[in-house]
Amino acid sequence: MRNHEVNHLEEPILSNGDERIQFGRFDRFHNFRVRIDTSECPEIERQRLQQPLLHVRSFKRTIRALQLDHSQAAWSCVSWTVGLLLLVVIPVLRLCFVVPDGENPKHKLVFQQLVVLIGFAISSVSFLFLNQAIRRHGFRGILFLDAAEEEAVEVRKEYHSVIELCWIQLAKLFLPAFVIYFISEVWFFAAIKLVPLPLNVSRRIDLVIIASLTTISWIFRTTTYLYTCVLFSTVCALQELKMKQYRELLGRDLAPETYYSKYVRIVKGLQATSRRFRLFLALSGTITVFGALASMYKVVEAHRSGISMLMAGEIF
Repeated sequence: MRNHEVNHLEEPILSNGDERIQFGRFDRFHNFRVRIDTSECPEIERQRLQQPLLHVRSFKRTIRALQLDHSQAAWSCVSWTVGLLLLVVIPVLRLCFVVPDGENPKHKLVFQQLVVLIGFAISSVSFLFLNQAIRRHGFRGILFLDAAEEEAVEVRKEYHSVIELCWIQLAKLFLPAFVIYFISEVWFFAAIKLVPLPLNVSRRIDLVIIASLTTISWIFRTTTYLYTCVLFSTVCALQELKMKQYRELLGRDLAPETYYSKYVRIVKGLQATSRRFRLFLALSGTITVFGALASMYKVVEAHRSGISMLMAGEIF
């Protein structure tokens, strides 16, 4: 049997988050990642190093567009300001000023307090999770790009394709929810007459102000939560790709230490994913279950009081 040559190569891994250059050593052994000396092919080396950097830049642009960037002091200040305004101030103002004008019992907003509370809780958990994750792990660490660089070429390519589809996955989750929210809000504001705002303006301007502020707040809260879910799904895709590759390797006659090393790498990846996301998953799951149970109680209570469910306020 031909002996496999083990060649240790140092490769720079660029980190756009803090502009540092890190070096990693990898062994060329069996089906582990084949490290080819590309010093004579600078174009191949440049493309291989540039692709993860492009993903980091794309992820940073997405985070900044969503006002969730905590990598620098200036962006963190902007993110906290926007988060405080859209997560706390506007929902509190909605509770104070979005009040039905009249004593019609069918128009009581029985769900408004519950919806505001649940929305604040689950979006705050997502906001704080992204804050801590970016500060602790950086942009490359959140996406597990360093771990992906140690995998086979096929795994890296498929994982890069998954990262590129993050925006599409977020849009698929957000757009249907926004359509339903928009229809429910139009129906609500058209059917229920509200108490005028203390601005001494016309009712139409009042509705524009309320609808605009509440919609912006809803978009921020929803995208914060959904993007965290998309991020978790993307990281899980890397672990799934690694397990699929391991399943394919089981059909080959390789050395036992090769299988063991691959298995240990998969277990470490799963453990790292669990450690980083388990608090977010536990809290968001608890909030979701509590919200569902509380909503069922409110539905029964509203039915007993003779309140119209279709005019009970923001139930989305």
